[in-house]
Amino acid sequence: MKRSAVLLFLLMLSCFAMGAEEVSEPVNVPKEHAKDVDALAAYIKENCRDTRQMLWTLQNWLSENVMYDLSVTDVQTKYNTEDLANWTLRNRKGVCANYSSLFSEVSNRMGIPMFIIEGYTPKDNIVGEGGHAWCACIIDSVPYMFDPTWCSGYFEPGNPRAYHQRLENKFFMVSPDSLKESHIPYDPLMRLGAGVSQDLTSGDTMNPPAVDGTGWLDSLTAYFRLDSLEQKKALYERLVRNGDGNKLAVKYKENVKHYIDACTLEEQQHRCERIIYQISDLHNRIVDLNFVSPGAERSMQNKIEEIRAELNDAMSRTKSVTTPVLAKPTKEIRAYIQDFLRKVDKCESMLKKKKK
Repeated sequence: MKRSAVLLFLLMLSCFAMGAEEVSEPVNVPKEHAKDVDALAAYIKENCRDTRQMLWTLQNWLSENVMYDLSVTDVQTKYNTEDLANWTLRNRKGVCANYSSLFSEVSNRMGIPMFIIEGYTPKDNIVGEGGHAWCACIIDSVPYMFDPTWCSGYFEPGNPRAYHQRLENKFFMVSPDSLKESHIPYDPLMRLGAGVSQDLTSGDTMNPPAVDGTGWLDSLTAYFRLDSLEQKKALYERLVRNGDGNKLAVKYKENVKHYIDACTLEEQQHRCERIIYQISDLHNRIVDLNFVSPGAERSMQNKIEEIRAELNDAMSRTKSVTTPVLAKPTKEIRAYIQDFLRKVDKCESMLKKKKK
């Protein structure tokens, strides 16, 4: 689902009452109203009095109905956010990606623009082996963060297999500053104005330095207006500027670049598929000519130059692909482009001969 339309949230939520600072009692959701994301969202929205109660009811439902399960960590790689949310609702288990996807999807269906933040959660200033995901929204230009996973239960100390479901409000609808030490986004923009005061290590690497928190709201608004690929490109630029950081941050940056490179290759492949038909049509038109008028010559020459320029542009774009696992398809697409350029040169040579 395209996020740019949903996440133009900055002017949308002034109509939502925040309610008291204390957390309202959650509304009980009957089983028949939790069969899919839309039904769950509709029931909660209809039966709650304000934004805070809607979100707290959703968090309560997650805590009671979804079990943390490390055996399904691979599921998140197979689905987009919407499909992962539906999978989680059907299977009632998952990890942070499952909790955050379901929380954000239901929130959005209730008219509360919510987005997911990816990062890591250091303990005793040490970054672990796995990342984390949580949620955030902006209401009346004020950022709020939610960790639907940590709000849903806990593990017994020293026993990663002993999970207990328990509703917790410590990480519910809190300011970014309150989580700035425990939840570190990969994307510095997603700190939402909060700084990071500590150095966090993973092996011998350091956490990216804290960035100036001013102007984040305008930057976030502009970011969510971009399409998904342009968002990834803007994200990658921020990650590069922010430094390599720890191993998790480096891996995340590599994954973002992989996504951009894969999209770049797919785009150039589609261009080549379209251009080959133009070359074939141009070749046939030249072959069928008995007499080349000055006007026809100019028209065909212009078409040749247009196709050549597009092929050269496609070649230039493939040079930005640096992901090692994409080396083979990159080489193949470049070979196609070189072959097409030779075909264009042949068309130009035929046109000159026809002119004579």
